[in-house]
Amino acid sequence: MPGVADAADAVIANGVGALLMRSEATLYSSQGALSGLLTLYRDRLEWKRSSNTLTISMDVLFGATLSPPNKYKFRSIEAASVGNLGITSSTHFTVYTITARENGKRPLCDTWTFMVGSEEEGATWLSLLRFAIKPKPA
Repeated sequence: MPGVADAADAVIANGVGALLMRSEATLYSSQGALSGLLTLYRDRLEWKRSSNTLTISMDVLFGATLSPPNKYKFRSIEAASVGNLGITSSTHFTVYTITARENGKRPLCDTWTFMVGSEEEGATWLSLLRFAIKPKPA
C-alpha cells in the first residue's frame, strides 16, 4: 500500500485519471453492508461489486471524515459531520457529496460510508480523499 506522500506525488506526476489507492472495502447502503473493491482516482471514487458500480466524481465530493463503527446511517449531512469530526482513529470513513439540480430545486446532498480492513488504512483513505478534493490552483 503506498504511503500518502507517495500517492500524492504520483497524482502530481501522472495527472488526471491517476490511480491513488485501491483496496477491499464494505459499502453501507440501504441494502445492508456490501463488500467490494474501492478505488480512488484523481478524478473520481469508484466502488465495484460484481456488476454493481458506484462512481462519485470529484466534482461533487466536498468532504470526508472518519466515522464510528456500527454507525453508518445518518439523518442529515450535518448530523454525520458533527458526530464524526472528533474521531481520530477508525476503520470506517464517510464521504459527503452535493449535486446541483435544475429548475431551482435544492441541491441533492448525500453521504456514503465505507469500512476498510484497518485503522491505518482508514487514515490513509481519509488523507488521500482530502488531498484529492482539496481545491487546486488553476
